[in-house]
Amino acid sequence: MQGRFIFGPDVRSLFLTIFLILAPVLVFCIFVARHLINDFPDHWGVSVMVVVVVFTIYVSIANLLLLIFFSCSL
Repeated sequence: MQGRFIFGPDVRSLFLTIFLILAPVLVFCIFVARHLINDFPDHWGVSVMVVVVVFTIYVSIANLLLLIFFSCSL
């Protein structure tokens, strides 16, 4: 393959998929997690926000890897 990925017709949907994953997380972090940080003592609010961000990164990377794996022609 000489370092090239062949995505096929799904490359356009990749950006939409990533947006549909990241948009609710950004809304959550902006509107909800701010209040959790202030309301919970001992950094429980920060831990909730960290879990949300880490899980989002995990899902985004897994989605990207699955798209690359299943759409590449070897």
